[in-house]
Amino acid sequence: MTELDNKDLEFIQNKFDADGLRAPESLSKENILAMLEAEEAKNAPRLVNAKAGAAAKANKAADAVGFKPAKPRRSLRKQLLSLTACLLIAVITVPIVNHAMNQPPDTSMVDGELRTFTSERQIKRLVRSMNQYYYSGGFGYYVKEEYDMGMAVEEDREDSAPVAVAANDSAKGDDFSETYKQVEGVDEADIIKTDGKYVYLVTAEREIAVWSAADGKAREVGMISDFNEDGYINNIYLYNNKLVAVGTLYTNDSKDSERSYVKIYDVSDPKHPELLKEFKQSGYVRTSRLTGGVVYLITNYYADRDRYIPYVTRNGSYETMGVNDICTFPDPQNSSYIVVSSIDVDDGKEIRSKSKAIFGSGDTVYCNTEHLYLAETQYRYITTEDGSSNQITTLIAKVNLNGGKLEFAETGKVRGSLYGQFALDEKDGYLRVATTSNKSGKDVNNLFVLDSSLEEVGRVTGFARNEHIEAVRFIGDKGYVITFERTDPLFVLDLSDPTAPAIDGEVEIEGFSTLLAPVGENRLVGIGYRTAENEYGGIYTDGLKIALFDISNPSEPKVLDSKEYKDTSSVAQYDHHGLLQNKGAGYLAIPYYFEHYEYYDEEPVEVEEDVIIEESTVDAEDTIAATEPAVPAENERHGGVLVFKAGDKLEIVDDHIIGEDGVKRCIYIGDYIYAADDFDMITGFKYVG
Repeated sequence: MTELDNKDLEFIQNKFDADGLRAPESLSKENILAMLEAEEAKNAPRLVNAKAGAAAKANKAADAVGFKPAKPRRSLRKQLLSLTACLLIAVITVPIVNHAMNQPPDTSMVDGELRTFTSERQIKRLVRSMNQYYYSGGFGYYVKEEYDMGMAVEEDREDSAPVAVAANDSAKGDDFSETYKQVEGVDEADIIKTDGKYVYLVTAEREIAVWSAADGKAREVGMISDFNEDGYINNIYLYNNKLVAVGTLYTNDSKDSERSYVKIYDVSDPKHPELLKEFKQSGYVRTSRLTGGVVYLITNYYADRDRYIPYVTRNGSYETMGVNDICTFPDPQNSSYIVVSSIDVDDGKEIRSKSKAIFGSGDTVYCNTEHLYLAETQYRYITTEDGSSNQITTLIAKVNLNGGKLEFAETGKVRGSLYGQFALDEKDGYLRVATTSNKSGKDVNNLFVLDSSLEEVGRVTGFARNEHIEAVRFIGDKGYVITFERTDPLFVLDLSDPTAPAIDGEVEIEGFSTLLAPVGENRLVGIGYRTAENEYGGIYTDGLKIALFDISNPSEPKVLDSKEYKDTSSVAQYDHHGLLQNKGAGYLAIPYYFEHYEYYDEEPVEVEEDVIIEESTVDAEDTIAATEPAVPAENERHGGVLVFKAGDKLEIVDDHIIGEDGVKRCIYIGDYIYAADDFDMITGFKYVG
């Protein structure tokens, strides 16, 4: 090969490298030389004859003019070799390069880290490989062609003053309530917040109602309503005289059709709030957190062939994210991003923010004061030696918060799926993860311990076979896991040695809990569902249940008490923000809705009545049977707040009925509890415990 040939091959190789692709073996220097040698041997006689003829003509011409022709700078063989090489490279590489340029880039991890994109073209190819559409002529619809990325996964093995402040940073004592949250020091957004004098409530009309509240009386005094009619408010925060609204809106913009926003208001004068600044980013709101004066907005953004890079607010305008701020989960299954942005709440009227995104979505978020964990569950159907099965894997990405600077850190993987944010918890640099996976068609449950690099260092696997996780709570060196199939077992796990986690003890109770709340040092309250058995032996949910566990002896946890409420539901059963806890007064409270139907006659009743036929009345003995409809069902319904204490028994302090409508939240200010009903009215009553 000539120097020129080497440069050609090097150029082509560099093109492959730039796009994260591996050049085919057919383009190796050795393979091309072999092809050229074979071609030369095949055409040797013809080349010799051509040389002889050319030499004779040259000599004859030289004799005529009186000099010999100069020696060629390159032999004919080399010229033909170079020409053949160029033709072969063109013939071989053009279709290969065209094909390769349309293939998705390599998404595997590099040294355990997520692969970061280096060009927009890489992102575009990846998105298009997962969203291939074609137009079905005449009918005008598009059909999606799935692209199988493939991934090998591990098989299951048996083994206050009128100052708006954030509750997490500035609340003093127990004068007013804060949103029930998972991690101390990290506030979570909710539809209701209070500063001890005013209550801010997100209404069904896409507005924020401002209520004054004192001595059990509440009245509406203001409204924040400058929200797009095509969107909605998800929830709010209060922090240092600021109200932070988080929401989603829909647009016809070519950039994105769904975007989320953070609006920050000065509510020093709650009756006249002032909009200070606004931040937007692509996608719908997945969740958010507030810690250290920074709001972390997490959204999911679906990418397609035309809109494949998320937009965020940068330099005062709405721009595409920087490519270097986007990475990908390995072998992504979803053509969507999870986008994370940090917005400084206190930074005057200027938007100071950072943004990162991970391609491949994300369905669970856990956050503490130092790290944000994003988890994505992947489901794959594979064929194994003992039969085909669904393999479930959860990928976890760790993001360093660094006071809002956002930095991708480690990644890890565990077997199984997560039921929610409480399935994740970090302590002393170790991440504890509770999952449910599948073994031979049956659910099994696991607990994994990962180190600061998200490498597995300990595990407990395969417990509670044929059941699935409904609730988890980590408290210090203990983990509490509720599983359910027909009964509600509470498992206590010892995590004091991260490399050797173990099950300490367990106890069973009818029904199941979906929220576990620690009360003092040795009590655990479970809020969940009452269950019943149908005529076919199946189990179904049939109301509200509260359970009280004694966890003073981890090896022998006990059920101290339980309360059941048929035909009753509470938002606290599926949203932990529905739980109110007043640690100072020692009580808990949940909003509820009761509705009971009573049917007096379910079967039609036959009665006798006169029937008029041709203007004459039939004699009594000739009356015919008519069908009287069943008695209409009557129903009893009301909404209220259930207030209780959890000591050695569950003590119901107050079952306060608010009205006929359901209650969605309750808060406290001083000695009074305020309830917000489904029609956005706020009613107060005095706590008398």
